[in-house]
Amino acid sequence: MLDRTGSQDLVARTDPGLRSLATALLDIDAENTVLDAACGTGGFLLQAARICPDATCIGVEIDMNQLRAAALCALIAGLPLDLRHGDSLHHDPASSLRADRVFIDPPFNVRISDQGSIVGDPRWVFGTPTMNYDFGWLQHAIARLNDAGRAVVALPEADLSSGAGQMIRTELLKSSAVEAVVLLPRGSYPGRSGAPALWALHKPKAGAETSRVLLIDASSVEHRDPGSLDWVSETVREFRNGHELSVGIPRARAVSSLDVLMDGANLLPSRWLAESLLPSQGTLEEKLRDVEAAVASLSVVGPLPHVSLAERDGSRVKVGELVSNRSVKLVRTRALPSSAQQDVGTIPVLTPAVLSGYTAGQKYADSWAETNQQLTKAGDVAVWMAGEAIRVRVLADGGAVPSTQVQIIRVIDGSYLPEYLAVCLASGYNSRFLRGTTVQRPNLRDFEVPVVTLEEQKSIEEYVARIDGIRDQIRRASNLAEELRGLVVDAVGEGALRVE
Repeated sequence: MLDRTGSQDLVARTDPGLRSLATALLDIDAENTVLDAACGTGGFLLQAARICPDATCIGVEIDMNQLRAAALCALIAGLPLDLRHGDSLHHDPASSLRADRVFIDPPFNVRISDQGSIVGDPRWVFGTPTMNYDFGWLQHAIARLNDAGRAVVALPEADLSSGAGQMIRTELLKSSAVEAVVLLPRGSYPGRSGAPALWALHKPKAGAETSRVLLIDASSVEHRDPGSLDWVSETVREFRNGHELSVGIPRARAVSSLDVLMDGANLLPSRWLAESLLPSQGTLEEKLRDVEAAVASLSVVGPLPHVSLAERDGSRVKVGELVSNRSVKLVRTRALPSSAQQDVGTIPVLTPAVLSGYTAGQKYADSWAETNQQLTKAGDVAVWMAGEAIRVRVLADGGAVPSTQVQIIRVIDGSYLPEYLAVCLASGYNSRFLRGTTVQRPNLRDFEVPVVTLEEQKSIEEYVARIDGIRDQIRRASNLAEELRGLVVDAVGEGALRVE
């Protein structure tokens, strides 16, 4: 099969495991006539001929080099193939054929360069293709079937739900020509993105309002494992035999064609295969106990000490003055080159994301930090920007490399408590120094701190810590209640909730 992308031709052979799946879906018999309308190097036809040596296997291919390769492979295998050179869509050398089985793994998204040249083609029973030939291949497959025939066509995932193909999908569903859709594992085709889909088709039948279409999502399957897709062909077999689908196959569902039509002819399996979100009884009870315990912890919080507001006495000091007096120190940071950052190590890089609790991208700078940077210490006050807001945190541990987005204040002489400094720096009073600032690194030397005794600092720090504790308990209770609500709502949606 020739996949034309831009000005280059790329040979993209059908994956052997997917050839086996297509062969199983077609259910080829010994006396069948089998057509591959874009046979490439003949991989599918050779497999079909091995399974049913008495079947008549016909292949059409536009690229002569691939056709020669197919002929050579057939000669080596000792299998008779009827190979024909031609363009299936425009000058089909098998135009008079009405086959029992048709397989097409065509080039995807080949643009229609002259829309007028394809108008009026008798194969376009379900609508004239627009933009590309994808839906032309579907209709070509059906046109080459006899009345009892079956076809399997591979197309991009996007064709299952795209607006451009909605009209043709609608007509196919109304005619009950779509039997099943299988979304294949991602990476099935080297050089192609996304997950291709197999369309199982047959000749149009009456009664779309009573017909069903089988939708299977195998996109997450590791298809390289032998037998990993056997369940797909078995599920299709059960569906064809009129059996209910086996329990334990959550990625398959038989959907009424009428329901699909009412949803814009969307054949994307994930649209119809929402996994059950019903929680277990144990999970629900455990979450309920967590919420009850969190609420109970709030009820034992004692009253907060009384506070009063006094007249401001104006006794304040700038951080710059504290630095000059050697009461505190602004730890100097240097730009950390990306080449010095590793994914593993013992000296972490302290960034705003890490300080905010997002540690997924944690980096380390062991070798660089030892000679180029001062490391943080426990009790340091870290200051960073989050949008237009200032964020402050007292570090419980040291030994990290602060990034240039993080400023570090270190208490030296003990005249100020780190926790008190953190509260003052984050106050609304100091937010005035951010106004008009366009850089994400405000000058902390301008920030001001009220001058109070160590005893007063301790009282303030303990009071704020008490409020922080209550806030954290309320947040935890709120988060747990939100999780419980989600479980309850899911259970209601599944129709399984009973209030006792």
